Amino acid sequence: MRKIVSVALAAAMSFGACNVLLAACGDDEKDAPYFDKETVFHVDLSMSTAIGPLGTLCEPGTITFRTDGTATFDVPFTDAALVMMDNLLGFRIPTFKHEDTYELNEDETAIIYHSTRKDFEEPQTLELETLSDGSWKFVYDISVQIPGTQLYFYSNEAMMPDQNPEPEPDPEPEPEPETYEVSFDAGEGVVFEEGYTLPEDTSYDEVTEITLPEAKFTKEGNAFRGWAANGKIYEYGENYLYQPGDKVTIDTDIDFVAVWSDSFHVTITKGPDGKGNVGDLIMSDTLYGKYVYLPANPYDYKDYSKGFAGWTDGKGKVVQPGGMYKVTEDVVFEPVWAEFVEVTFKADIADEGSSRRFSVRSARRFFCRGGRQGLCRLAAGERRRKSEYFREAARR
Repeated sequence: MRKIVSVALAAAMSFGACNVLLAACGDDEKDAPYFDKETVFHVDLSMSTAIGPLGTLCEPGTITFRTDGTATFDVPFTDAALVMMDNLLGFRIPTFKHEDTYELNEDETAIIYHSTRKDFEEPQTLELETLSDGSWKFVYDISVQIPGTQLYFYSNEAMMPDQNPEPEPDPEPEPEPETYEVSFDAGEGVVFEEGYTLPEDTSYDEVTEITLPEAKFTKEGNAFRGWAANGKIYEYGENYLYQPGDKVTIDTDIDFVAVWSDSFHVTITKGPDGKGNVGDLIMSDTLYGKYVYLPANPYDYKDYSKGFAGWTDGKGKVVQPGGMYKVTEDVVFEPVWAEFVEVTFKADIADEGSSRRFSVRSARRFFCRGGRQGLCRLAAGERRRKSEYFREAARR
C-alpha cells in the first residue's frame, strides 16, 4: 500500500513539474521582447542634418528588426558625403552598415538598441512614436559620429515627408487700404481769373466719379486744349484728352495736366441761320499773332430773305471777305445777315424824271449806273462814283 502511494505521489509531482516548466516556456515565447514579425524602418532623406541635406549624404537606408532580437543597420553614405567628412571632420565613416541587437521595453513603446560600433558604448533608447495610420517613427541620434545629426526612421514609407517638398510660399501681405490720389496741374505761366483756383489734391478711399473743373485761366500765346490724365494725351490709340465738365471715373492715381498749344484753330461756319452745299471750313492752324484772310461767302440765308454783310468773330468784330484778321485765340466766324432794301438813284442833271430802282444785296458787287457826271445819288443823300461797288447793306 505504501509503495502504491509513493508511486502515485511521484507521478503527480512529475506531472506538476512538467506543467510548470511548459507554462514557463510558453510565457517566455509569449513575452519575448522583440517585434512579432520582421519590421523595417526607412530613413527620411528629405530632412537636413548638421552637415547638409540627408538626400545628398545618404543612399536610401533602413534598419531591419527581426523576431530573434537581431537588427541590421544599413545606411550607406554617398561619395559626396565622404568627401564632406574629410573636409569638415578630418575623417570619414566609410559605411553605416553593421549587425546589431535590440529588445523592446516592457510596454513596447521604445526600442533598446545595442550597436556593435565602438562609438556607441551604451545602448540607445529609440522612443517609438505611433503615427495616424498605426505605423511607427523614431529618432536615431548619431551625434557621437556626426555632431548635431539625428536620423528619422519610419516603418511606413508612405508616412514619410515628401522627398522633394515644395517650398512653403511666403505669406501674402495684408492688403493695404486702397486709396486713389487726384491732382491738377495747369502748368507754368498761367494766369487765373480773379477768385478762381484749381481743386486741391484729393484722396479717395473708393472708386469715385468726378467732374473735371472749368479752365478759368489763360496762358499768353497758347490755347488750352484739355486735361491729360497723367500727362498722356494718347494711349493705346484712344484719346485721353478730357474737357472741362467731363465726368471721369477715378480708379487709380491721376494727375490731370493741362495741355497747351501755341497754334490756334480758325473755323468758318454757316451759323444757325445759314445754309449751303458746303460744311464748315477749317482753315490751317495759325500761330499766335499771325493774320488770316477771310474767304468769300459760300452760304445763303435760310429763306433767302436776308443778305450776307460780313464775317463776325462773335466778339463784335466784323470783317469783309478778303479782309485780314489777327489771330490771338481759337476763333469761329459766322455770317452777319442783313435785310435787303430798295435804293433809288437819280441823275444829277435836268433829266430828273428818270430814276432807277434797284434791290441791293449786301456784299454783292453792284455797279452804280446813271448820271452824266458819273455820280449816283442814294435816296438818303449819299453820293458814290459809278466805278465804286456797294459792300454794305443799307439799313432801313
